[in-house]
Amino acid sequence: MNTNTLNKRLWRILSAMLVIAMILTSVSIPAFADDAAVGTTVYLTVSDKGTLAAANDNSVMLNKPVTVTDINNDGKLTVDEALTAAHNAYNQDEGYAVVDRGVTKLWGISATNVLFFVNNVGLASGVTADTVSNGDSLVASVNSDNQYYADWYTYFGANKKQVSTDQEFTLNLKGHLGMAYTDEDKTDVAVPNANIGLWKDGKFEQLGDKKTNENGDVTLSFDTEGVYYVTASGTVSDEVTDYSTYPDIKTVTVDCPIIAPGCIVTVEKSAEEPSVSDADAVAAAYDEFSNKKNGYSSSAKTPLVFPLEYEGVTYTNVIEYLKAWVLKNTGRRAEIEFEYVRGASSYTEWSRGYAEKFTVSAFDKNGDIITDYFRDNDSAAQRLSNVYFTVGGKKSEKVASIYVKSKGKERSTGEIVDYVAANLPFEFIKGKNNSASEIVSPVGEASASGAVGALPTALSGGLYTKTKATISWSLANKSGKTDAIILDSKNKTTVTRPNVGEEAAKFTLTANISAVGDSAAAKTVEYELSVPPFDEVVVPVQVTKGAAFSLKDEYYKAAVDDKYVVKQENAPEGYDLYLCRLHTSATGALQKFTYTATKENCISKSGTINVKSGDNDTVVIDLPESSENDYKLGNLEILAPTVNGFEFSPDTDTYEIEVKGAQSVKIGGSAAVDGATVKITSYYKTLTDANKNKLTTTGTSLSASGTLCYLPDSVSESEIKITVTAPESSIQTTKTKDYIIKVNKTAVSGPLTKLSVKAASSSGGKKNNVTLKNLDEEEVITPTFVAGGNENEYRYTVNYSRDSIKVTPTAAGCTIKVNDSTVASGKGSADIPLGVGDNNIIISVTKGGATTEYKLRVHRKAELYLTDITLDKGNLATKLSANGGDWTGSCNFENGAEKINVTYHTNVTDSVSVQVDADGKTYTGAANAPIEIPVGDKDSIMTYVHILHTVDGVDEGVRYVISFKRLQSDAPSAVESYLPAPGQFINLSEYQNPDKTLTGSAIVTLGAFGGNIIYKYDEPIQNNPNNPYGIDFIVLGNCFQNSDGTTSEGAAEPAAVMVSQDGKAWYELAGSEYYTAAAQHNYTLTYTNSDTEFGQATDVKWMDSEDESGVLPVNEYHKQPYYPNPEFYNSFNRGVGKNDTYTAESVSFGGTKIDAGFYPFGYADSHSEVSEKKNSAANPYLKNHETFYNGDGFDLSWAVDDDGNPVKLDEISYIKIYNPTFSVGAATGEKSPEIKTVLRAKAAESAVGTSGGLSKLSVNGDDVELKDGEYTYSVDGKGASSFEITPVAQNKDANIYVSNIRVNSGEASSPVAAVDKVRIIVQEGEKEPLIYMLNFSNVETKAYNADLSSMTLVPGDTKTSPDKDGKVEFSVQNNISTVRITPEFANKKATAVLSGGKINEPLTLLNKTVSSPFSLDVGDNEFTLSVTSENGKKVKEYKVVVTRNSSSGSSSGDKNTITVKFSLVGDTKHYNSETDKNTGSHKAETWISQKSVTIPKGSTLKYLTEMMLNNAGIDYKTDGVYISEINGLGEFDNGGGSGWMYRRNGTIENIGYAALKLSDGDVIKWFYTDDYTKETGYDRDWNNSPSSNKNTGTKKNNTTTDTKTNNNTQESQDYKNPFGDVKSDDWFSGAIEFVHKKNLMKGVSDNEFAPNENLSRAMIVTILYRMENEPSASFNKFGDVNADEWYGAAVAWASENGIVNGVSENEFAPNDNLTREQMAAIIYRYIKFKGKDVSVGENTNILSYTDAESVSEYAVEAICYAVGSGLMKGDSETTLNPSGTATRAETATIIMRLFGIME
Repeated sequence: MNTNTLNKRLWRILSAMLVIAMILTSVSIPAFADDAAVGTTVYLTVSDKGTLAAANDNSVMLNKPVTVTDINNDGKLTVDEALTAAHNAYNQDEGYAVVDRGVTKLWGISATNVLFFVNNVGLASGVTADTVSNGDSLVASVNSDNQYYADWYTYFGANKKQVSTDQEFTLNLKGHLGMAYTDEDKTDVAVPNANIGLWKDGKFEQLGDKKTNENGDVTLSFDTEGVYYVTASGTVSDEVTDYSTYPDIKTVTVDCPIIAPGCIVTVEKSAEEPSVSDADAVAAAYDEFSNKKNGYSSSAKTPLVFPLEYEGVTYTNVIEYLKAWVLKNTGRRAEIEFEYVRGASSYTEWSRGYAEKFTVSAFDKNGDIITDYFRDNDSAAQRLSNVYFTVGGKKSEKVASIYVKSKGKERSTGEIVDYVAANLPFEFIKGKNNSASEIVSPVGEASASGAVGALPTALSGGLYTKTKATISWSLANKSGKTDAIILDSKNKTTVTRPNVGEEAAKFTLTANISAVGDSAAAKTVEYELSVPPFDEVVVPVQVTKGAAFSLKDEYYKAAVDDKYVVKQENAPEGYDLYLCRLHTSATGALQKFTYTATKENCISKSGTINVKSGDNDTVVIDLPESSENDYKLGNLEILAPTVNGFEFSPDTDTYEIEVKGAQSVKIGGSAAVDGATVKITSYYKTLTDANKNKLTTTGTSLSASGTLCYLPDSVSESEIKITVTAPESSIQTTKTKDYIIKVNKTAVSGPLTKLSVKAASSSGGKKNNVTLKNLDEEEVITPTFVAGGNENEYRYTVNYSRDSIKVTPTAAGCTIKVNDSTVASGKGSADIPLGVGDNNIIISVTKGGATTEYKLRVHRKAELYLTDITLDKGNLATKLSANGGDWTGSCNFENGAEKINVTYHTNVTDSVSVQVDADGKTYTGAANAPIEIPVGDKDSIMTYVHILHTVDGVDEGVRYVISFKRLQSDAPSAVESYLPAPGQFINLSEYQNPDKTLTGSAIVTLGAFGGNIIYKYDEPIQNNPNNPYGIDFIVLGNCFQNSDGTTSEGAAEPAAVMVSQDGKAWYELAGSEYYTAAAQHNYTLTYTNSDTEFGQATDVKWMDSEDESGVLPVNEYHKQPYYPNPEFYNSFNRGVGKNDTYTAESVSFGGTKIDAGFYPFGYADSHSEVSEKKNSAANPYLKNHETFYNGDGFDLSWAVDDDGNPVKLDEISYIKIYNPTFSVGAATGEKSPEIKTVLRAKAAESAVGTSGGLSKLSVNGDDVELKDGEYTYSVDGKGASSFEITPVAQNKDANIYVSNIRVNSGEASSPVAAVDKVRIIVQEGEKEPLIYMLNFSNVETKAYNADLSSMTLVPGDTKTSPDKDGKVEFSVQNNISTVRITPEFANKKATAVLSGGKINEPLTLLNKTVSSPFSLDVGDNEFTLSVTSENGKKVKEYKVVVTRNSSSGSSSGDKNTITVKFSLVGDTKHYNSETDKNTGSHKAETWISQKSVTIPKGSTLKYLTEMMLNNAGIDYKTDGVYISEINGLGEFDNGGGSGWMYRRNGTIENIGYAALKLSDGDVIKWFYTDDYTKETGYDRDWNNSPSSNKNTGTKKNNTTTDTKTNNNTQESQDYKNPFGDVKSDDWFSGAIEFVHKKNLMKGVSDNEFAPNENLSRAMIVTILYRMENEPSASFNKFGDVNADEWYGAAVAWASENGIVNGVSENEFAPNDNLTREQMAAIIYRYIKFKGKDVSVGENTNILSYTDAESVSEYAVEAICYAVGSGLMKGDSETTLNPSGTATRAETATIIMRLFGIME
C-alpha cells in the first residue's frame, strides 16, 4: 500500500488519537504532602464466611475505595479508622464494634472470629495499632471455622483485569493460613482445586467446571461486554492445631475454608480490525527510516535533531518519537527493538587536575536525549543500530542505522575561555616531570604513547578547538640559568639543568588564551617553574701517571669544566688521581661522560664513565706503552676439534694443524692490547662455500668464544688468515699483522655429523658442576665432537646419581648401531645403564658397505655427597639432598660474627678433602673437621665447596654452591620449632626451609588449624615506648597486592601470634577477633593419618574438642601426602614448643579458633609487605587498613592470659605463630598462612607518647563511670544479648576499635554480641594505644543472640551494618537487576529468613553463606530479614532496603563510570573421571553473548562477572577469590586441566578476578577450557609460583599454583595474523601478536615471523629503541656499527644511555646471536635507565639453578633481577642456560612481560 494514500485516509482520526495519547502521557496528577491531614484512600474487600459481602446498596464489597481520616488526631491512620470509615460509607455505623482493641462486630455480624489483612499480610498487633497508607489493599473477613480457627486467606495475583471479548486471560490464586504464627505458615503458596465463579446478588455462582490447577492457575474468557466479579470458593487441606482437647493439644489435618478472594474483570468489545495491517505498518516504518534519501543513516544529514517538535509535542526521547511517528502514519502502536551504540567521539577534561575521558553521547540507552556541552558548541550525533519495528505479530526488516543529534548547550566566548583555562592544570603539560618545582625534562602535551610534544595551541582532546579558542605561550626567566628552559617557535621546550653547585633556574610560563573573533574574551594561566641543579656525585678516576685526561659531559655536549675535575695529591703509585664532581642524568638514570686519556708513547684510550646516584666505584684507566704488541694477538686457540701440539706465540705468524675428517675448526682469540681489532680476513664461512672453494675476505670479528671456519669434505689443505690492526694511537710503524693457520685435513669427513649424550637419574639426581682443573667436567664430550671427525676415543663423565645415558648419533643415510643395537639417525638410543667406574660404548656407522667405529668411554663416579653442614656461629638453613637432586645449600651466621668455623660432613668418612673457594681465596681442610672462613663485615658470601677423594687411582669429586647469609639484627636468632598441621603444601620441598625464614629468603606454610612455627630472639624484644603505634615486631607473610596497590582481601590467611618470656608461659596477642562471640577459646583438634607409609595423598581425618569430626580432603593440585612426614619434621619438632603428641599416626593442636577472613589487626599473613619500608611499622588502626600496611605489626600490650585478661609484658624472647582457622575448600584446599620472617620493629629516636583516653563511655545507653588511670571496668549487662557501645575520645580524631568494630568518637558501634569481655582500643597519631577492658556480668548467652552484625551485597561486595533502627541500606546502579546477599550474625549459629520485594519464596540464610539470587525493581526494594537465635527462642527483624537507581544514575556519560564488554562461553560435561577419558567433544556454547556494560569506575572483574551472572540467572560458586563453577560446570569436570578462565582484551592475565581492576573499553571474555596449559597466551611460567592459595593469578584459575587466573581472556578480534609460521595454539602466539601490533618486532618477511630463529644483538636494541619512540642519538663508540645501517641509530642511542657496552671497548658485534644473559643485562640496564625499582633482584637467589655459577660476572645482577621479577625463567626447571641463545619467540614473550613491569 502506498504510504501517501494511507496518510490521507487516516489523517483525521489519527490526529485525534495522537492528541489523546499525548495528553494521557503528559498530564501529571498532584499528590498531597500530608495524607493524614487531607485523607487517605484504601481499597476494602469484605468476606462473609467465604463469600464476598454486599454493601448497603447491594453492590459487591470488592476493592471499594474508602477515605480514611485521623479520627483521634494522633497523627496515625489505623486499620480501626479505615474500618470505621468503611462501615459509615458502605454498611452502617453500628455494624462495627471494638472492645478492648478487639473487634466484636464486623459488617453487622457479631463475631470475634475475624481476620484482617493489609496488602495480603495479616496484622502484626491489631486494628487499633496497625496502620494503613494511601493505596493500601485492606481485606476484612468474618471467618467460617469456629472449631480450629483455620480459615485460609486467599487472593488473586491481580485484583483488576481489563480484557476484550473472547480474550483468554489467567488468574493465579494463592494464600496462606489466616491465623499464621510461623514464617512457614505465613508463606504464600498456590491454592489448587478451588472452585472459580462469579459474585452475583450476594451469592457465589460457579463458572461451569472451572477450578484452579495445581499451580493455582485458572484460564477464563467472556464473550459479552461488562464488569464481572470473579471469586473463589472451596477448602485447603492443612495441618492445624486442635485446642478442643486442651490441655492435650494435638495436630490434625482438616479442610480449611478459604476467605473469598476477588478480581474485577472489565470486558470491552474487541476492537475492529485495524485498517492498516501489521505488515503494512512495519513496512511503512521501514521504508521511512531505511531510505538513505531521508538522511537518517547520515550523522550530518539526519533530520532527527532533539529536542524535536512533532505534531505539537516536543520530544526528548528518541524511542517515544519513533513510536509517535508510527502511530501518526499508520494508526498502529509499535514496539522498537534496537542496539544502543555508544557515542564514537570522546573528549578529555583536566579540570580536576588529572585526565578524565568522557564519551560524547546524544542519548542514553533508554533513548532519553542528553543535553550537554558538546564540541565547539555544536550538536552531538549518535546512532541506533539494528533497529526493528514490531506491530502486532509482524517485525520489520532491519534498519542498519538511525542517526540522532542532540542540540548542545552553548557557552559564551568568555565561558569558553574560562573552560579552557580550567582545563590547563600543570598536570596537563608536565610531561615526565613530577612537579613544577622540579622541572628536569621538557614540558608539553603528552601523546597516548607517553611521548612529550609541544605545548598545546588548543585544548587538544577537549571540547573547544582552534575554531573557538586558541592558546599561545610565552616564557620569562626570573633568575638563574637563562637557557635552562627554551621555548621555540613551535611551542616545544627543551630543558637543560644547571650544573652542580649552581642555583636553581626560575621561570614563569604563561598560557595566553583568547576566544576566536572576540579579543575581549581572554585569560592567562601562569606556571611558576623551577629547574633544580644537579646533585653532586663524586667519581674517583685513576689515570696512568703523566697522562692527559679530559672529560666530555654528554648531557651538556661540552667538555667538563676544570673546576669539576680536581687532581689530588694522594694518588696511588703510578697513577694520577682525579676527583670528578659529576652528576647523574636528568631523569635519575645513568649519565654518560666520555673520557680521553693520552700519553706520549702510550696507547690512548677513550671510553665512557657511567655515573649513577650514590657511591660510584673508582674508574681506573691504564695506558699501556706502545710496543710491538700493538698489532699482535694476545691469545689464539683451536677450540674444536682437539689438535695435538698446537702452541701459540704472539710472534709466530704461521701455524700448521692436522685434523682427521672434521668439517670445521672453531678458532678463538683476542688482541694483545685493548683497542686493537682482530678479524678473520680469509676463510670458508659455510660448508657449501668450502666445497665450492669460495672464500670470505670481507673480515669477520674473531671473538674469544670462537668462530667456526669450515673445511671441504675431501682430503684437503686450507688456509685461514687472521688480521690484527693496531689501535689508532699506536706509534709503531707497523700497523697490522697477519696470522696464517694452515689446516691439513688428512681424511675425508666421517659419516657421523653429530653426537650427543644425555645422562639421566632414576633417583632425580642432577649434573654436578665440578670445576677443578684436575677433574673432568661432567656431562661434556671430550674432546669436543666435530662433524665429520673421529678421535681415537671420546670421554664422558657423570656423578654417581646419574645412572644411565642415552646416546643420539646423527649420520644421514647410514646404518647406525650403539652397542650392537640399531638406532635411527638423529634419534636417541635405548637407556644404557651405568656401573660405577668406566663404561665402554661402541657406535658403528655403516655407509656404502664401509663401517666406521666411534669409541665412547663413560665414567660414573663413586658415591660422594654432603650429609650436613655445621657452624660454630650459625646453622644450615636448607635441607641437603642425599641423591644428587640439588648441589646447593644455604647457611645463616650470627649477626656479629667476623669469622665462622664450618664443618662439612660427608657420607664417606675417610680420606675426603675439602676445598672452599670464597671471594677469590681458597680454604682447605678435611671433611668432618672445621674449616675457618673469614666473613668480616660482609652480609653474605658465596662459596664453592669441592669435596674430593681418590677411587681406584682416579681423582673424583663434586662441587656444592653454598651461600652464607648474616642474620639481620632485627631478625630472630633461631627457629626453635616448626610443625605444620596437615595441608596440601607442607611436604613440598620449597616449604621445608624454616631456617631460611630467618633471613626472609623462603616461606613456610602452617597447614590447617594449629600448625605453627616458633622463633627465638637472643636479644629480647622490648615493649618499647619509642615504637610508633605501639608496634613491637612485624611478621611478614605471603599476602599479595591488588592491581591498585591495596592489599588483597582474598589473599589474607590469618595467623595468630603468641609470645613468651621463657618458652614456658605463653600469652596470646589478642587480635581483633579474639573477644568476639565467634571466637572459640581453648579449642583443640586432632588429626589422624591413614597412610603411615606416606605413599600418596589421602584424606586426613580430624576430630575436635566440640565433638565434631570430618576429613581434610585432598584436591586435584597436589598428589603428595598431606600429613606432616616425620622423616623431615621430626628434625624441627624440637626444643621450645615441641609438640609431644606428634607421631606418624596422629597429632593434636590447640589454640583460639576464629573464622577465616580479612581482619584489621592482630593476625599475620593478612597484609602485604612493602619492601622499601623494611622494619618500619604501619598503623594497624587506620580506617582503610587495606591501604596502609607493611606486613602485620604486633603490640606486646595485646598480651592476654588463658582467660583473656590483659598481661603486662616488658619483653619477650619467643614468638609462636599458628593457624587459628580451619577453613577447607574442595578446590583450593585449606586456608594455610605462610610466614616469610619476623622483624623487630624500628623504633623512633624518642618516646612516641601514649594516646589520650576516653572522656565518656556508654553501653546500651547507660554511662560507664570513667576514672583517671583506670582502664578495666565491671559492667552489668542487664540480661542483654548484644551491646551498642558508644566511646567518646578526648581526641575526636582518634582511631577507636570496640573489639573488632572500628567506630568514630561519639558514635555507637554496631551491635556487639554479648560476651563477658569487650576490649576498647584508643589510638592517635604515632602514639601507643590506650586499652580499656569491660568485664560484663549478667548477659544472655550467645545461644539467645539474634543480632545481625553486617550484610554484604553482591555484586560489589558492599558490606553494611544495621543502623540503630535495625535498617540495612544498599544502593546499586540501574543495570543491576539481580543481587545476592551474605549475612554475618553475631552468633554464627543463628539463622535467618529474607522475604518481601520480588522474592516469591522466602530465602533461608546461614551465617557467611551467600543467598540465592533475587531480582530488583527500579527504586526502593524493601525486604524483611528475620534472624532467629541459635536456640530458636529469640527472633529479631531487620528492614533491608536495596535501591536500584534509575537509568539516569548509570549513564555511560557519567564521569564516574566506565564501559566494558562482557561475554561468557561455556561447555558441556564430556569427561568420565573413572576412566579418565572424554565421552564427547568440547562445545564452545555462548551462555552470555557480548554485551556493553556500564559499571562504576574502579570496579573489579569480580564485580562485573557476578553482576552479569546474577542478571542472567546463572548460578556460580566462588570463594571470593576465584570462580570454581558456573552454571553447574565446575573445574575438573572435563579433566584435570579443565576449568574457568578469562581473557582481558585478548590476553590471559596473571591476576585473579577479585584483584583485577577494569579500565574503560576493556573486553572481557570468560570461557571454559579443557586444558588451561594449551590455551593461547597461557604462560607456563606462571605454574612455577610457590605461592600457596594466594596469588589469585596462580591457582589454576586464580588462586594458587597454576594460573588459570580465574580466570581468563578473549581472542583479539581485530588482529589478523599475517604469519603462516605462528599458529593460534602456539605458546608464543599471544606475545608475537602483542609485539607485532605495537610495531616492536616485524616478520622476517611479510608472511613469516621465524619464531624459532635466534635473535641478534642489533635486534634487541632496536626493539627497545622503538619502545622509546626512536629518539635522536649521535654518540656511537663502536667501529663495527655504521650510522646508515638499519640498527645504527638504535645502537647509538643504547650506547649513549648505557644500555649496551659492546663485546669489547669499540666492538658491538651487531649480527652475533643474542645470549640469554646478554638479553637479561641489556633489558636490566634499560629498566634502570627508565628509573624503575630493581630491588627485587637483591633478594633473589638463583643458586637453585645448577648452572648459576656459569653466569658471567657482568650479568649476575641482571639475571637475579630477571628471575626475581618474573621477566625471565630458567631454561628448564634446573638450568638458566645463560650462554644459550634467545629465540625471536622467547624475546617477544619477554618484551610483553617487560611492558607489564614498566606499567
